[in-house]
Amino acid sequence: METSRREGQTDIFSMLSDEERQMPSLALPHIEPATLLARLQWEKEYLGLYVSGHPLQGLGAYFAKKTNAIRTLNTKMVGHRMKIGGLITHAKKISTKSGSNMMYLTVEDPSGRIEVTVFPKTYVTFKEILIPDTVVVMTGRLEERSGEMKFLCEEVKKIALEQMIDRAKAEGFFDEKERIRRSVPQKIEQEEEVYTIKVPADAQIETLEKIKSLLQENKGEDPVEIHITNGRTLKRIKVPFGIRLDRELKYAIRELMK
Repeated sequence: METSRREGQTDIFSMLSDEERQMPSLALPHIEPATLLARLQWEKEYLGLYVSGHPLQGLGAYFAKKTNAIRTLNTKMVGHRMKIGGLITHAKKISTKSGSNMMYLTVEDPSGRIEVTVFPKTYVTFKEILIPDTVVVMTGRLEERSGEMKFLCEEVKKIALEQMIDRAKAEGFFDEKERIRRSVPQKIEQEEEVYTIKVPADAQIETLEKIKSLLQENKGEDPVEIHITNGRTLKRIKVPFGIRLDRELKYAIRELMK
């Protein structure tokens, strides 16, 4: 310090009094530790993936006991009402041609993942919990589209992850060493799938005209047939052009048939 003074340099600390040199103590507020899901969500948000684990790790046996494990879904279950559960990893809201909102989700349980469709009526009821990183149990029906299993959601219940883990441990269905597979239900090999529109014989002319207009507005490469049933008699009409078959068109036709 003496050398600094002789050379004309100033020490900032020498300018302070003894009281000013006393540094204030740092007191951090007490906060509750972050939950497991919160820590994993931070990893996903900042790194784009889970690093220290997976939100559903260890719960494979518990999901298999309480729901239909996604990996086990197959064509024999198509049309059946069932439950699946898991983590919403992706959510996309779209507007239909009628102006209603619906949603497509990806739901992942410890055994695999599946695409889920939520039609407008269901979306309006449960839209507040249909967000990514939410653990849910869904009731609905399985269907097959283009050789793949899809789930049509009818009801949704939000599940608290920490409580689920506690219940799984209490019932002996939790395995900390479990590995997450993230597979999808097996595809079905098909040569060509023809989309069929089943129309009762007593259908109104207006309904048939609306079907015709929908098909003409959605021309594409997918083949389509109209089946008109009258008791035991079935009349097949092959549409002379292909259509662009998507979920919105299927939904519009399904609504016309109600």
